[in-house]
Amino acid sequence: PEGALLAGLCMVVEKLEPRRLLAANGLTAVYYDNVDFTGKTFERTEAGVNLQVGKGSPVPGVIDADTFSARWTGTVEPQFSQTYTFHTLSNNGVRLWVNGKLIINHWAQHNLTEDRGQIALAAGKRYDLRMEYYDVSGIATATLAWSSPSVAKDLVPAERLHRYDVRFAALGDYGTDGPDEAAVARLIKSWTPDFI
Repeated sequence: PEGALLAGLCMVVEKLEPRRLLAANGLTAVYYDNVDFTGKTFERTEAGVNLQVGKGSPVPGVIDADTFSARWTGTVEPQFSQTYTFHTLSNNGVRLWVNGKLIINHWAQHNLTEDRGQIALAAGKRYDLRMEYYDVSGIATATLAWSSPSVAKDLVPAERLHRYDVRFAALGDYGTDGPDEAAVARLIKSWTPDFI
């Protein structure tokens, strides 16, 4: 009988968790309609950090021209194993993390200023990158450049930046759930979840 067949079956349901999968070049930029990362938001992919909108809005009609904040996230992949200097140019609060380390922290109102921070990076390895910025009034500027003994100072190019795509995947689907998740996720070019 059908009931007897079902009684012998065992169903395994795996817990789902968010995974960060690497996607296209560039960074994910999220703009907030307040200086404290609250309020209306607008998200898009940008080639890098090169915000220069003068007294205008980064997202006209959605985000006000003044009193906004922005966060850029993804990874950075250096071409050479060297100590890199990251340069931010901003006219209000800015901070930058590379590989989880806060290397620039000028989180206060200021006139147009270049800040610098250094970190040793290995060639071909992708490092988490997060830059935050807020604008209170006046001209809005936030840029991110880098330099090293082999790299002339310039904006970090899009081909060296990779945004994350947050999706849901079953535990264990891609190997060890631990520190190497991001490395394993990088191997995935396309993925479609199967739902019951």
